[in-house]
Formats: sequence, structure tokens, C-alpha cells
Amino acid sequence: MNSHILKSATDFSPNDQPDTAVASIRPAMPAYKLADDLLRSAQEIADFLGWTRRRVYHVRATDKYFPVFSMAGQLYARKSTLIFWIESQERGDTPATTLELIAKRDGTDKLGGDQ
Repeated sequence: MNSHILKSATDFSPNDQPDTAVASIRPAMPAYKLADDLLRSAQEIADFLGWTRRRVYHVRATDKYFPVFSMAGQLYARKSTLIFWIESQERGDTPATTLELIAKRDGTDKLGGDQ
């Protein structure tokens, strides 16, 4: 079988590992690095959004759907999630719709956070 031809479900043996099966039908993708997507402080989040640090804390306090989180007293956010959040604001999506879209984008069926 040529390597560029997709395999059908019957072409896999029961001993194939799921990662091997997926890798054989999906082209190689660059490695995802969380470090490249993660903003590690209120100041980094503010710089990314073009805001002040004070505004980041204000929006966090007043908008429970603002996609930031804290660990060990430090504020974090993903660039990709902030961009998605901004795009949903532009479309006029409701906060619940935005959370559902983020869950679908991430391939999860749970929304996470306080519900």
C-alpha cells in the first residue's frame, strides 16, 4: 500500500496502537508547544491585547467569561483562546455559545469552569 493512500478501518490490525493508526492517515503536523501559546502574567496578557494591566484585572473581575485563569497566584491565558474570545465578541455570540465553541474547538464535551 502506498504511504500517501488513506487506510481504511479494515487495514489496521487489533495490535495497532491508536497513535500509529492516526499517524498513518494524518499528515505530519508541527509539534504544538504550549509555551508558544501561553501568556504568563497580567502584564503579558495586557501587552498581547493592547490593554493596561489594570484593565486586565478589571475585565477579569467584571466578566466571568474572560478566558484567563490563575495558578499559584499568577494570571495565565492562552493566546489562541483570547483570539477566539475576541472573534466571538465581534460576531456577537453569547457567552454560553462562546464556551460551547471553545469546547468543540478543543475536542472536549465538557465546558469546564464554574457552571
